[in-house]
Amino acid sequence: MSDVYIENEYQGRGLGKWLVRCMMDLPEIQGVRRMILLTDDAIGMYEKYAGFWKAAVGDGHGYTMMEKVKTSQQLIDLGWGPGAKGTSRKEALATDKQGITVSKGEVKEFEVVE
Repeated sequence: MSDVYIENEYQGRGLGKWLVRCMMDLPEIQGVRRMILLTDDAIGMYEKYAGFWKAAVGDGHGYTMMEKVKTSQQLIDLGWGPGAKGTSRKEALATDKQGITVSKGEVKEFEVVE
């Protein structure tokens, strides 16, 4: 994904919330422990509908950095990470190394932190 946004004429119809839910429900995202994104105008949506919070404001380009961190227990409950039923530590670590990078606006990057 790159430069994902809703055209002005289609805003206010819940499409942004729907896109965020679809992205957050991707199986590849479930094992990601820490997510970081940059947004210029969707701060409230990410806070309310995706559980992100402001990590840094203003970098001179009008973007706000937002972050979401899952606890180890949340990952285990989702079936990821060491201790998750049916998942070996080797499998969990291999999965945890995966990241997803998207550019500008809605999502800047996903980063996995051990």
